Amino acid sequence: MGNLRNRRVLLAGGFAAVIVSLAVAGLGAANADSLTGSSGTAATGTESAPLSAAARASLRDAARSLAEASETAQDAGQNVSRACRGADTQAGQDAAAQGADAEQAGEAARATARQLLDATRDASDASLVAQAEEAFAAARSAMVSARGAVSSAQAAVAANPNARSGAGRMLNGAVEDLESGAAEMAAAQVSINNAGGSVSLD
Repeated sequence: MGNLRNRRVLLAGGFAAVIVSLAVAGLGAANADSLTGSSGTAATGTESAPLSAAARASLRDAARSLAEASETAQDAGQNVSRACRGADTQAGQDAAAQGADAEQAGEAARATARQLLDATRDASDASLVAQAEEAFAAARSAMVSARGAVSSAQAAVAANPNARSGAGRMLNGAVEDLESGAAEMAAAQVSINNAGGSVSLD
């Protein structure tokens, strides 16, 4: 009987040890999961490093330059549309359509630049640099569109003796718009790159 009682005590002690071991293992796993979850949350919640005041100022300057450049593309497109409006040649009509497209592209790019300008007042994280690069690309595309429209219009007007009176003057105005826009784009490029971005006019 004594041996039986001792065997029962040993078995009970063994079960208790197993239960304690499982409980400890469970707590360790739970703590590991908790630590992993905390680490994951921290990584997910990490925000972009804030920009310096100088970088924000550079992006603000870039936004203003891009808005100006986009407006010149818009104006150039408008001048082309007016110069070739009602043209009696296919080339003139095509140039007028290109001018209208350039005008719309300039308007859209200008809105993008103004969004960037607003963002530089409200935010300070590094995502502003990417936003500035996008605004630069939009303005550059609008300038390319306007430049192509002016070139087409100049050729169409030169080849058409019945070209609208004053068409040459309007196209000269469009050329001046493009020159002004090119200067603004160059200024925006410097400002964005100074803020840590990477843009090019090429």
